Amino acid sequence: MASLAFLKSKKQRSADADVDDVGHRVLGWLREKELSSTPSNYSLIYDYIARPDGLLARAIDSILIAGDMIDQSMLDHIAQGMAAASTDNGAQEEQNSVLRHQARQLAEVTQGAADANEHFGRGLASDLDGIENSPDQLISQVQQMIARTEQTEQQLAHALNKIDLLREEVEAERGNAGCDALTGLLNRRGIQPTLDAVSARDVVAIIDLDHFKSMNDSHGHMVGDRILKLVATSLKASFSDHALARWGGEEFIVAMKNTSLKDATRMVDDARADLSKRRVRLRETDELIGSITFSAGLALIGKDNCDQALKRADEALYLAKQNGRNRVEAARANRPG
Repeated sequence: MASLAFLKSKKQRSADADVDDVGHRVLGWLREKELSSTPSNYSLIYDYIARPDGLLARAIDSILIAGDMIDQSMLDHIAQGMAAASTDNGAQEEQNSVLRHQARQLAEVTQGAADANEHFGRGLASDLDGIENSPDQLISQVQQMIARTEQTEQQLAHALNKIDLLREEVEAERGNAGCDALTGLLNRRGIQPTLDAVSARDVVAIIDLDHFKSMNDSHGHMVGDRILKLVATSLKASFSDHALARWGGEEFIVAMKNTSLKDATRMVDDARADLSKRRVRLRETDELIGSITFSAGLALIGKDNCDQALKRADEALYLAKQNGRNRVEAARANRPG
């Protein structure tokens, strides 16, 4: 049949060439990552390369951008989620779980890189004044480094925007865009109407898990997801009468209506103590991971708007981290006039 290839249309021959090119790129990609060219791997990576704007491509790209290696177990997990989703509508959550997992990972790493990059750029800019009498070539090199850090900041900001869109798509697919798919709590969008309606006598609290990234790195993101679910369960019990949401990553927010700053601080500290009593064990070894703790910052809305109160709560949270973590700090009350 090969002798009849010339009878194919130009368009068809072009399509065949495109398929062959993608096939070569798939095999090259697998070799580069030291992965076997199994039918499952080939099919998955073919889809990844052929549809660069698809959710699968963005999930895999998030792993690579975060600096992690794609290993066979990770590829198998993604493949299982894709296969289940194609045969069972109820299994769509499995695929979404993989995407959420990679989205959260990319958001955390990218934000950390953006913060570090910003500090690095500032340091370079301040050092430039101290080398005015240095050779022109050295000054030029430092100026180029500053320019590169600024460019990297823009790229990181763009990556964060993309990952926010990915999260929204995943939540929308579940038919509940105001709910966090992992924990079942409200997400930013879900709690926003509550925040928009706060009054001067309400309190907002920002809760951030301590050393969560190191636990993730040590035990894997699946354990990290279990920890987030456990934290959500504990916080729901502590704040059953108030609006609670997962604010992003390992951060949570509580809006407490008609609550004094003193009472709100006591409630958050009780929630901190309750969570620290819970234990997480590794399923494979039954090893105890240890206490799960958080730091928190609170602010009374007072005469501020909600955004200003959240900023004061965030500053109080930063103080709690500085003072040793596993503690609660309240911002100075900004009472209504």
